[in-house]
Amino acid sequence: MEMSYIVNPKLIGRDPLTGDPVELTAVQDNDGNWVLRTVDSAPFAYNVIADAKRGLNVNVSGAEIFTLATPGIVRTSRKREIVKIADNISILPGASSANIIMNCDGTESEVWLAISINKFPWTLKGNNGFDGIWSTAFYPERTSVGVVYPMTTPASSLALGVLPAASGLPVPTTLTEAKALAMPLNPTSFFNITNGHATDTATVTAWCTKVWR
Repeated sequence: MEMSYIVNPKLIGRDPLTGDPVELTAVQDNDGNWVLRTVDSAPFAYNVIADAKRGLNVNVSGAEIFTLATPGIVRTSRKREIVKIADNISILPGASSANIIMNCDGTESEVWLAISINKFPWTLKGNNGFDGIWSTAFYPERTSVGVVYPMTTPASSLALGVLPAASGLPVPTTLTEAKALAMPLNPTSFFNITNGHATDTATVTAWCTKVWR
């Protein structure tokens, strides 16, 4: 996945072999904007006109590979991060998984959970920062789902951070209503999956998609 940032000039990368911090360099374009130097000492690989307005592009796969050395990050309006938080876990027939932390910090505009599972029926439940765990913590609600979802097209639900009916709030009937109702999640927010199959063990993989607008 690709993320775009506008950053202050100083940036620290990590050497993939030693883990040591490595200072990267930036250049200033004709408009006064700072951009990451594409390739050091290789002018043939950097086009001043074509590359001057590009932001920093960082490829990630479940873990951070860059650390911003200075504050003042301005997130673009479409920043997104996808993190795998459960990898091929097994759930016995009629049992539920352990509670899985979603690793949120409360700054996200939206948090989505994507579930791949190979048995049905299954149920997704989450919490709202208080005691208890409920299927209504997500929209759409995933209760006794009668189909499987492969890795290529997992089932996606928006984490609401609140329990509409139990909290005396109107239950959303559209995605627009759900987004308007959703609250930021806290660092202890979690979910679990129940395998409703009578005889077979289910295999589940889950991703958390965090969006900043």
